[in-house]
Amino acid sequence: TDSSSGFSSINYNDAEWNYLGGSFNDTANGFSGSNFSTTQKDGSGNVTGYVDTGTDKQVDSDGNTVFERSFDFTYNTSWELQSGTETEGLTTRTYGQNWALVSETTNTSSLPTITSTTGIPTALLDSTDASTTKVLVKNFDGGGSQTTYFASNGTLLGYSDTWTDSGYSN
Repeated sequence: TDSSSGFSSINYNDAEWNYLGGSFNDTANGFSGSNFSTTQKDGSGNVTGYVDTGTDKQVDSDGNTVFERSFDFTYNTSWELQSGTETEGLTTRTYGQNWALVSETTNTSSLPTITSTTGIPTALLDSTDASTTKVLVKNFDGGGSQTTYFASNGTLLGYSDTWTDSGYSN
């Protein structure tokens, strides 16, 4: 722990000093995370693989979540991914062997529907009913925003970005 910087961490090791995991908290910069590794063994005690689980999070100076991620990955004895799940914000990705993306779903149940479809390309609107398109808007410091468009069933449709350079003049 470093009280002057607001950083603290804890690490865990077994009796033979093999790394088991740890966590950290950097309050000055708004970062925190954890990572734990578990060795998988068969009935005879032979190592068959490893499971890594963890979290990462960033908050802004007001305590609002900027980024949040959790993961659970299973590896063979050569540390090649066999399967896993990762959730980043509202999106969950499921992976197969060697990081092959098996599925990607977004929980859009708490997102609002689009308020106006005027000027929005049809590719960014729900094809069954444009008015049911869900939107996730991220506003950035200094201006600008990114809108992510989803069909009502959670399928990602695309993005739009806005930006204004208020410091520019002719």
